[in-house]
Amino acid sequence: MRFRNILAALIVLQSWGAAGLQAAKIEKAPEFPGGMAGITEYLDIAIRYPDEARRNKVEGSVLVKFTVNADGGIENVAVQRSVQAILDSEAVRVIRAMPNWTPAQAQGKPVSASMALPINFSLGNGR
Repeated sequence: MRFRNILAALIVLQSWGAAGLQAAKIEKAPEFPGGMAGITEYLDIAIRYPDEARRNKVEGSVLVKFTVNADGGIENVAVQRSVQAILDSEAVRVIRAMPNWTPAQAQGKPVSASMALPINFSLGNGR
């Protein structure tokens, strides 16, 4: 691995159904294939630290909000907390390229859920 991404938190924000915001609470949060270990491995493999950011020693955590829809696909990807445009773009690219998740469930049925995921960019040890 050229660098290590530290997964700080994965936050379920809300659930959505066909008619909008559901009154029922999410019984089961969306899950990335392989769980937390799987998402950490995915980020380590998928993220390509931008050369310009590496040269300029730009580091930080980009908070990306997205929706895991009822079929597990990713949509509505947006940066909630920016570091720099070049790192923001890479974080969005990686989220959009994620494989399908297991969707959230409410009342035993799959529902869409908004998520927020910090993508940490760290050069660490001069790499």
